[in-house]
Amino acid sequence: MIETGLVPDFIVVDGSEGGTGAAPVEFIDHIGMPMRDSLRLIHTTLIAANLRQKVRLGAAGKIISAFDIVRVTAIGADWCNSARGFMFAIGCIQSRTCNTDRCPTGVATQNHLR
Repeated sequence: MIETGLVPDFIVVDGSEGGTGAAPVEFIDHIGMPMRDSLRLIHTTLIAANLRQKVRLGAAGKIISAFDIVRVTAIGADWCNSARGFMFAIGCIQSRTCNTDRCPTGVATQNHLR
C-alpha cells in the first residue's frame, strides 16, 4: 500500500472464534488468530504506515452485546458486524451441527420439518 499508493476503503477483521459453529473443533482451536488481537495488530500497523485515516476498520467475531461493540471500538474498529447475538435471539443453542442439516432448533437448516 505504501509503495503503490493503492489503499482499500475498508478492512473487515474477523477472528478464529468459530463463526457459525459448523467449523470443526480442530479449526476453531488451532487455526487463525483471535479477532481482538488481529484488530489491534492491523490498527497499529496502519497507524505506523500513516494509513489509518484512509482505511476504515470493521470488526466481526463474537460480537454479542453492546459491551462487545464498545470494547472493539476502543481497540480501533470503526464499526462492528454481528450475527451471533441475532442467532441467539432466534433460538440458536450452538449445538455445532450447522453443517449437518440437523440443527435441533431449526435455525441453521433447510429441512422444512425442522
